[in-house]
Amino acid sequence: FRETKDHYGNISLQVVIPQVYREKILALCHEGTSSHLGVRKTKDRLLKHYFWPNCIKEIEGYVRSCDPCQRMGKGNEKVKAPLKLVPIITEVFSKMNIDAVGPLPTSSKGNNYLLTAICMSSRYPDAIPVADISSVSVTDALLEIFSKMGFPRQIQSDLGSSFTSLSTTEFFDRFGIKVTHSSVHHPQSNPVERFHRTIKRMLRVLCLESGQDWEKNLPATLLALRTITHDSTGFSPAELVHGKNLRTPEVLLYEHWVRPQEEDSTVTEYIFDLINRMRHCQELAVTTMTETRDKRKPWYDKNAVKREFRVGDLVLVLATSKPNKMAVQWTGPGVIESKLSETNYIVRMEEKNDKTQIYHINLLKPYHQRLERVNLLVNGEENQERETEELTILYRVSEPNIYDFERIKADSALEGRLSPTEIESLKQLLGRHKKIFSNDPGKTHLVEHDFELISDKSIRSKPYRTSQRQNEILKGEIKRMLDLNIIEIGQSDYASPMILVESTGRDPRPCIDYRLLNANVRTQYFPLPNIEERVERVAAAKYITVIDLAKGYWQIPLSERARRYSTFVTSFVPYLDDIAIYSENWEDHLKHVDEVLKRIGNAQLTIKPSKCKFAQNHTKYLGHIVGGGVRSPAEAKIKAVMDFPTPKTKTQIRAFLGLAGYYAHYVKIFSLIAAPLTQSLKGKIKKEGVNWTQDCNRAFTELKNRLTEIPVLHAPDYNREFIVQTDASDLGIGVVLSQRNDKGEEHPVLFLSKKFTDAQRKYGTTEKECAAIIYAITKLRYYLDGQQFTIETDHNPLVWLNSNAGANQRLMRWSLALQPFRYKVVHKAGKKHLNADALSRSDIV
Repeated sequence: FRETKDHYGNISLQVVIPQVYREKILALCHEGTSSHLGVRKTKDRLLKHYFWPNCIKEIEGYVRSCDPCQRMGKGNEKVKAPLKLVPIITEVFSKMNIDAVGPLPTSSKGNNYLLTAICMSSRYPDAIPVADISSVSVTDALLEIFSKMGFPRQIQSDLGSSFTSLSTTEFFDRFGIKVTHSSVHHPQSNPVERFHRTIKRMLRVLCLESGQDWEKNLPATLLALRTITHDSTGFSPAELVHGKNLRTPEVLLYEHWVRPQEEDSTVTEYIFDLINRMRHCQELAVTTMTETRDKRKPWYDKNAVKREFRVGDLVLVLATSKPNKMAVQWTGPGVIESKLSETNYIVRMEEKNDKTQIYHINLLKPYHQRLERVNLLVNGEENQERETEELTILYRVSEPNIYDFERIKADSALEGRLSPTEIESLKQLLGRHKKIFSNDPGKTHLVEHDFELISDKSIRSKPYRTSQRQNEILKGEIKRMLDLNIIEIGQSDYASPMILVESTGRDPRPCIDYRLLNANVRTQYFPLPNIEERVERVAAAKYITVIDLAKGYWQIPLSERARRYSTFVTSFVPYLDDIAIYSENWEDHLKHVDEVLKRIGNAQLTIKPSKCKFAQNHTKYLGHIVGGGVRSPAEAKIKAVMDFPTPKTKTQIRAFLGLAGYYAHYVKIFSLIAAPLTQSLKGKIKKEGVNWTQDCNRAFTELKNRLTEIPVLHAPDYNREFIVQTDASDLGIGVVLSQRNDKGEEHPVLFLSKKFTDAQRKYGTTEKECAAIIYAITKLRYYLDGQQFTIETDHNPLVWLNSNAGANQRLMRWSLALQPFRYKVVHKAGKKHLNADALSRSDIV
């Protein structure tokens, strides 16, 4: 038995089911009198009385593969694929779509059907009444249509027998007409279907109004459709075919009243005017159709899901017609025979004598086939004795941390910074969430980590050899992860070796060498938060709480596919788990911390208490010391920069610039100081040695010295006006973004600098100053957009720009780039303009 708690907190017993009876228990809780309920309710029914390892996953698989449930389906299972844009037809009558309407009431001439055709370029419609839709009647009607429009190059129709018969196919072949067919039960692919709805409505209205049969009202209906403006083209079909619109009754009345004068022109002039007018109308129509098509796609694709089937996949087909409301919604399963396009597939249906048919992907859904169990009879004796000594792994027992507020209070140094009332309120808040504080990782149920490989070739590596001491440590860690259900013993055609990483002052930790696997992983891109923006927001807060998950990556389970790829052997990641909660006052901070802890608890994650800091005024976050409205580089990162050895290769120079460049916003003229180092990276061979000159050495030393000064930047206050100070020299650009406090003191928010390219060095003095302003506003647009700000410069380049904006394209682009911003320019003499002026000049370069 297994003890568990119900919804009311009462302890109940669950029977642990052996393997042989599990499928019968699943059938009992889902099929028959259980009425084929969904996964959640089937899970709830079974777990009230029964349990076995991995039962939840088996319940989900059993319900998903239930054949009656898949056939009956649900109302929200119809998923549409993204809209596939069709090419624009530019030549009139080169492609036509045809179809048949009927049966209609028998007309006075004995006709029951309409054969319809529409030009896909001009949307010019035609309709011929026929008595039936046999092959002979269809070809006769098509000849009548072609006598007016000419023979098209391509025709699209549905899969009706009158369009696919041998006689009709031969007719098309004789006249060199290519035929394409729409997929079954997917009228959206044939625009003539929309024409059917319109013409049938118009015929019904005219018949009701005149009392005559539909065939006598057909000419008036076609005249109306040919002379009205079409939404897709912006012109009437008659204008695109004849070069002008047809005279209709309202035009006759207008001419009778107005009596317009006829233009006197020769035949030659009329012909050339007609040709030019038709060409112009066709160009405008193509443009309008393209804009309309591109505008409709985003709206259609808003709730679309991109799907794909492979050859051999089992699928169910949507039943477009059902004999009664109790009939199944999906038929099949069928097998994908081939893929015609992104949206059309040929499916072979076994229940239709292996007949193949073309289906649109919107009519298909995957069929999950349940694995069959096979009984196997083994002749021979089974040896029940097993060697267990090699399977036994001794390890030290790790007790999870018990929630201890006194230790949290001491670690966070709350005494003296918070009042007794504030400490008591924080204690009560954390006490309500004490279950989520643990050194052992939890396991979230909200998401699974999955990844895809570029190729299906298996990746297998031999285990690395380790020392006996390392073996004992690895055994203990593996046993601990097994007990915590972080890993499981299994088999896979993929295997990566495990290694032990040991660092001074830290516990040894097991890692897996996934280099071969990572080289074969298809790159996935996830939206990551902007680090600079996060640091600024946290730095401006008064109260900050930092939370660290207990082995955060272990708390997110792998998908079944990812577990197969991630298998590791021994000799015997887009997640940001640095959580910062920041607030402006104590009451809000308590609410914010309470909300975050609730969400962590609901996700079944745990927090490591020893790595958390609560209610701090200043704290370390993402490599910065933040809080109290200011920020500065973390000392550990500065030490790493100071201890960096003198580079001897381009790879080492890139490593140093990457390490120091993370704090470029703290250093004045960073780009100009680092110019000799970046200059030394030029060359085709990336890892070749460099000529370490005195300029390189001075730049290397100067960058270290600037960071050892522990520069301090102030967090931006978006309720205050920003000040942008710019200056340019022959070397580059210097920018300072600053603000004034209540006392009128000016404090820097960040520094920017940029080295001029060879082309930019050729600019004139005023043009360089203007380039400095454009660079500053472009880089600082996240701060300045929608704000009134001040530009301080020792020149007046904007007046020059406004008077010379049309001189070349570059100045025109600069002028347009300034239009969206609201600013005022303040001239500052060079003697007073020291901040930015120093930024643009450096004796290092």
